[in-house]
Parts: sequence; C-alpha cells; structure tokens
Amino acid sequence: MMKILVACLFVLMTQSYAEEIKYTVDLSWRLKARNFLTIAKQHSRPYFRDRDVQYRLSKWLAAPVNRPYVAQCQQHLGNYFHSRNVLGALCWAKRQGHDLEIKWLLTNYYLDLALSLLEISQDPRYDEKFQTIASTFLSYFSDYDHQLAKLTTCFKRQQLIDISSCLRQDFTLVKRPKEHVYLRLTNDSSYYHSDRIPYFSINTAQTFPFHAGHAMSETGWIAGNSTRYLTTARTDNVLGEQLNNTSNLVADNYPFAKGERGSLSKMYRALRNKGFIDGAFMEEGFKQIVSDDPQRRDPVWNQDRGVYYQVRKLIDSAKETIFIDMFAFGGVVGVSLAKHLLSRLQTNNNLKVFILRDTVNHFGGIAEQMPIYNFLLAYSYLFPERLIVSESYIYGHTSGLPAFLKTVIDDRFIKFSGIQGMLDLAVQAVSDHSKLMVIDGKSAEPKAIISSKNWSDRAGVIFFDDAVLIEGPAAAVVQDDFYHDMRLGLREVMAKKFLAGAIVGQPSYLDKLYQGQQKHQTIDYKISEILKDFDLLERDVKLIPQRTTPIAYPVDKSKTVAIRTGYNSVDSSTTNIIDQNIQAILHARNNIYINEQFCFDVKVVTALLNVKSKRPNLDIRLILDHALETEPDGIPNLLYLDLLLNAGIDVRWNKTQWIGNIPQKNHSKTLSVDGKYVIVGSANKDAMTMFGSFRDQQVEVFDPLTVAQHDKVFLEWWKNVDPEKDFPASRKPFEKTNNYDSEYVMPYNIVVPAHFIDLEGNRLSPKNFLRLIRGIVKILYDYLVI
Repeated sequence: MMKILVACLFVLMTQSYAEEIKYTVDLSWRLKARNFLTIAKQHSRPYFRDRDVQYRLSKWLAAPVNRPYVAQCQQHLGNYFHSRNVLGALCWAKRQGHDLEIKWLLTNYYLDLALSLLEISQDPRYDEKFQTIASTFLSYFSDYDHQLAKLTTCFKRQQLIDISSCLRQDFTLVKRPKEHVYLRLTNDSSYYHSDRIPYFSINTAQTFPFHAGHAMSETGWIAGNSTRYLTTARTDNVLGEQLNNTSNLVADNYPFAKGERGSLSKMYRALRNKGFIDGAFMEEGFKQIVSDDPQRRDPVWNQDRGVYYQVRKLIDSAKETIFIDMFAFGGVVGVSLAKHLLSRLQTNNNLKVFILRDTVNHFGGIAEQMPIYNFLLAYSYLFPERLIVSESYIYGHTSGLPAFLKTVIDDRFIKFSGIQGMLDLAVQAVSDHSKLMVIDGKSAEPKAIISSKNWSDRAGVIFFDDAVLIEGPAAAVVQDDFYHDMRLGLREVMAKKFLAGAIVGQPSYLDKLYQGQQKHQTIDYKISEILKDFDLLERDVKLIPQRTTPIAYPVDKSKTVAIRTGYNSVDSSTTNIIDQNIQAILHARNNIYINEQFCFDVKVVTALLNVKSKRPNLDIRLILDHALETEPDGIPNLLYLDLLLNAGIDVRWNKTQWIGNIPQKNHSKTLSVDGKYVIVGSANKDAMTMFGSFRDQQVEVFDPLTVAQHDKVFLEWWKNVDPEKDFPASRKPFEKTNNYDSEYVMPYNIVVPAHFIDLEGNRLSPKNFLRLIRGIVKILYDYLVI
C-alpha cells in the first residue's frame, strides 16, 4: 500500500503549477505525505522541542569522554545530514543502539527535505533557476518506502565509516548545482572536489536564498483558490456604547460556578426541559441574529459587510459541516451566534458542527465566555450527532516561559499565588489562540475564513481586525491542519475530564458522541469514528489514512490564487509561522507593510533591521497597538522602537480609545510584501507566538488583487493616528525636555515609572528604561543582544 501511495506521490509531485490550474488540484499525496511526516515529528519531537532533552543531548555531545566518537560521527555523517539537531540526535541514537529512534529521525529528515523541495519548486518567490534545482533533486525522492529502508539498513552497519560508505554507494549521485555550498564538517577533500553528490545531501538553507532549511509549509503552495480580504465594518462609538451597556448581561445573569445558572448541569437541565430556544439567554435582553423585530436584532451580526457579516453568511451557506476554532467566544455577540448555530442544526439534519475552544486562557473574560461554552456543551450532550464541543489540548505545546522559569513557576505556585485567577492565563504560557472557521471542509466546495477577529464583546467587536475568505482546496487544507487538534482535544481533555457523572445520569461525553454499535471499542477507535465527517484522510486508530478516493477539486477560471498555510501545531512539532514571516521580510524588494497588535519578537525585528540595512530605499511601515491598559502606554511594542526608528523604519499607532469599560485595540496580524504577498491570521509577532507556544494559524496569499485590497486599508489606517501620540519624522527619538519630572518626548509621550532609577538616583530616561526592559526580555528568552 505504501509503495502505491509513493508512486502516486511522485507522479503528482512532478505536475507543474500550470497543470494544476488547467485540470484539478489533487491534495491526496500532499496530505498523506504530511500525515506521515507529522507522525515522525511526534515521535522525534523531544530532540527538537524539549529543552530538557536538548540540554542533556548537548551535554552528552560535549562530554570529553564522547568527543572522539562525536567528531568521527560528524566527519562521516555531516556530509549528508545538515541539520545539527538531526545529526546530533543520530549520533547519540547510533551510539546507544536505538534503532527505532534512528528510523523516526531518518523519516523526519527525509520527508521534510522532500516536501521542502516540493514547496521550493513551486514557490513564486524563486526564479526558474532555483525551481529547476529543487525539481531536479525532488525527482529522486520517488520511492520513499524503498529509499527509507535503504537508509535504515545503512545505519545497521557497526562502524560509522561503513555507514558513510553505504550511503554514498547505495544512493543516486546528483550533479552538484553551482549555487550549492556545503556545511563543512569534514576534511574529506575528495568529497568536496567531486561534482556529484548524494541527492538527499542537499542543504536547502544554503542552496536557496532565505530558506529556513526545513519545510515552511508541509503542504506547499496550493493552487486553484479565490480569496477576498475583509476588515471590520464598524468600530464606532455608537456600537461601542451599545456593547458597553450590555457587557455584563452574561456574567450577571449566568454565573458559571457549580450549581449556578450558567453551569453545565443547569444549562443541560434548561435545554432538556424547555428546548434550546427558551432554555437560556432569552429573557434578559439578549439580541437575535434573525428577528422580525428590528429592536431585537443583533447590531453586530446584522452588519451589511465586514468579518462578522461574512461569518454569518458562511454559516447560513453550510450544507455538511462547520469547523470552528475560536479563542474568545463570549458576551452578547457570542450568545447571538451560539443560538444561531443551534437553530441551523435544528433545521438542517445533514449539518454537523465541531467547536474547539481554549477554556483555560480568558484574559479576564472568563465570566462572559464559560456560560456560552457550557450552553453549547449541554446541547451536544442532548444532540451528539449534530454538535461536537471540545476543549483545546494546550499542554502539548512547548512552554512559552523562559527555560529557567519552568522549574520555578508551576501549577501549584500559580494556584496559591492567585495569579491564575487574576489573569486567566495558563501556567506555562501556552494557548490555543486561533480564530477561524471552515465550511464544508470535506466537500468539493470548501470555504474558510482565517482571521484575527474574536467573537466576543470585550475582546473583538470594536477592535481593528481583518480576515481573508478562501474558497477552494486551501480551505480543506486548513481543516486538515487541525485534525490532530481535534483528536487530542477529545482524547486528552474531553475523554478524561467529562467522565460519567459530569452530567448526572449521562454516560461519559465520548460515549455520547460515539454512535457505533460496538460500545467496548478503544478510545482511539471511537475518536476516529467521531471525526470521520471532519477527517479528509479518514485515518484509522494508528493514524494511517484509509481514504481510497482522490481528494481532488475542479478549478474554474475564477480560482487563480495560490495559498500556503502556516501554523504552530498542537504539540509544537511544527512551528513554521516564524519562518514564513522571516522569509517574506527578507525577500522584500519594494515595501513591507505590517499591521499588528504586538511586534517585539527579536527575530522579526532583526530581519526588519537587516533587510533595511541592505536595501535603504525599502519602504517599511508598521501600524501597532499602543496598549492603553499597560503602564507605561505602549509596552511591549516600545521595546525595539528606538532601533526601528533609527534604522529609518516608520512606525505609527492606530488611533484607539476606551469606550466605557471596553478598550479598543489594533488587533490585526498581517504582513504584506511588494504588492504580491500577504500573510493573514491570528499570530502576533511576539516571543511566545513565534516560539510556538501559542497554537496559531495563518495563510500566506500570493495574489496581487488580494494584496491590493489589504494595502488600501493599511494606507487608510496609516492616516488614522492620534496627533498627540504621533511622532513626526523631524523629531528625533528620546529628545529630552526640561526636567526629570516631565514626560520625555518619544514617538509619543511616555512616563517612566518612578521606581526605575539610575545609579545617581535619577529616574531612568525613556531610552535607558527601554534598554533595560529589552535586555531583561532577551536574557529571559535566551536571545542574543542586537
């Protein structure tokens, strides 16, 4: 079966971009190959993502007693495996005789390299020369099953020199491209003087400009889509006041503590006794999406354009399935949509909905979000064939805390300190931060909306946000990106947390969802059956694809857009969001427009500074949020502001305000380059997100029309600045005024907290204050000083 799959894979890999447009887009091989790579990544993840394992491995490699062996291993294997992480892990696993680890490491390396070459061969950023090089090397990856067996057989040799000889003798030698530069880890001069090399020894990071050295999207560029860029329609004071006046309706009327009106048990009882229409959220003044009475219509969902309008339109168009992963789903706007979703399920027996939610992180909004979650979960208990609700499995992510703090801050410390209750944050700074919806993802006409927009009064409605609407095969890829999120949410959270007794008299939640006749099947079997309507590959209990029909999509003339997805996966084994952002920045030739809530990741900032130094005429502009709630205003976006401004990079704050108790935010997360590419999604450019601790999703769109739509809005927002907080180009940053008691002139006025003083006892200047904070952040996150 594997050989048949691989043969199909090779034929489809070699199809040109033009052929896909002309005929159909078949995702079968991409999704199956990605699935096998994901399995390999999950097995070899500790070597690449676990800080403790990496530390122990580095100590082992550096130990004096192991140095002769390690040097010999690098000499013989370094010609073939250019990833230092893979090479070190292989050397250790070979020394210990761990054949299974070797198999997973080789599978990870081999498949990731193949998918990297596939992506490059179709990447519009690379010219024909580089695409041809990638295609040439890719053509040798046809018989994956046989080639991997040969690799593992070579590693069964006892001596490292015999392994090296086996690799060179048993694998096709390819003519070395002129652009290929080796990472020299050996003194084997005859090897370097040869113009022919084993095909899998290509170093993509050194051969192709600005490549990360691994697949930046494991499914590559997906052709045959149509897209539309969307922004929020209303951010005005009138709507803000309406939301402010009703912002406590959920919290006041539906407290979610055990036995209270908003708890799971009470919601279940109300729905069972009265039906979902009258069971909850009706008599206290909640609005409706559909109503004959204009006074009762929801002012958000009944807008005639924008993100919320498009979400409602997509839900109403759904025929088979709806998949939702929404970080903040609460308040009056959340109630309206939750009830509308249930009304759609009541009237369409063929429709099924899966809702994935992070219920640990609330950022102060737990009282308006949990009652809605309990409402939806109670309905799912009553109608499990219609609705699946799952908490996100967030603790598989790599911790966002600095390494040394992991041993200091634990669950017990947070519980007794009161920090957890105050901030509603996960202990290890991990989260599911995604904001998206996929409609009919397994059908021939999938659609998706990828956004920065939350569905919550306090955390979304009047924020400055944006989204991209996708129609075409890329929308199906987005749903498949979340298969393991759905599986682990059900397996690691719902199957353990909602056992028998969660609702009195009801079986466990997983048994409610499982509709099969064989009640004594394993958890994995039940989950694979539960997810069939959302699983494009129809995986079995061992995650092996069982689908026999092609995952193919006809393409009409209106669908000409290429898209690649980017995400931080549920276990942080894939974190390509940072790589896509860095690559886009470094490839820029004309302009870079960044519209962000946060931009203080040192890698992103360094990339911006580097590309600006190489191309001084490059037009780089950032619109950021000036963080009304922080003290001083603007933290953390102030951390690298001096470096950006001094490099000639323009930065402005979007004009925002407090409306009652709701702080408005510049909440977008976009990056556009050269009028050709735009990245849209939920990922902030901050240290934790870029590290992979937050589960985020983005898409990169290659389409001048979509980018033009984005850039038009960006330039309109560029003018929407607060004159008192703007910083004219003629004003030098950090220019000091009369005395230490007054504010210092920065990009906008900033007051340094009084307890930050220098050695002379004077309050720190804004310049030195930011340098101090920046240094602390970089030390905490093990970053080098810029």
